[in-house]
Amino acid sequence: MNQSSDRVASTRPEHRRGMTRSQVREERRARSNRRKQRKRTVLIAVGSVFAVIIIFALVFQQGFISRDQQLAGERGPYNAGGPVPQDPDDGRAHVPDSIVPETRYSIYPPTSGPHWNTLGSQANNYERAPAGWGPYERVIPDQSLIHNLEHGGIGMHYDTTKCDTDSCAEIAATLERIAKDWNDDDTYTGFVISPYPFTDTVITLTAWRHHLRLDEIDEPKMLEFIDAYFDRGFEPQVAGMTPAN
Repeated sequence: MNQSSDRVASTRPEHRRGMTRSQVREERRARSNRRKQRKRTVLIAVGSVFAVIIIFALVFQQGFISRDQQLAGERGPYNAGGPVPQDPDDGRAHVPDSIVPETRYSIYPPTSGPHWNTLGSQANNYERAPAGWGPYERVIPDQSLIHNLEHGGIGMHYDTTKCDTDSCAEIAATLERIAKDWNDDDTYTGFVISPYPFTDTVITLTAWRHHLRLDEIDEPKMLEFIDAYFDRGFEPQVAGMTPAN
């Protein structure tokens, strides 16, 4: 005698009594789906919490980094944008002191490339790499200047082949004044002001992989350049570097 698959069982749990087998199977499937849905919901919730924690930790850490940089007088990191295009990347390899690399730089004054790393071991500021901050009456070796730019410094140079003694002195004095005004403490921190002959224009400002050429003093453009790139080199740390004597 065939038994109906939909007959009602009397030994089922209270909540299933009166249900056919097909109804029981459907109820079980529904319960299984609900359990799977709850599991997915829990996993999504846990994953979201972890994601929020990670994002918060990164933002929190960045806040401390920015605060540390402010306390140290640093602005970083490197600014690839700004008012002028990037110069070609000539690298940042260290070469032995007093050795002039054979590789020509992409531009002059150079804004990146092989440079010295004496870390102040030489007696004279202009022989150091980086050079001491401040004004100079002599040409500073490229291999020193590049190291200053790497640490976020600004080079301020005037071409002595394009100005006479009086006009060169006037330009140098203006550059020194701009540097001091920027620091607002009567120091040259972050600036090297020096002659640099045989350039394309009377004045050249340099930063790590950026330069600005001018035929005359243009203070708004110069300040825009400084604001964009001061202490924004590959390793910004102008505040901890040596001033000129």
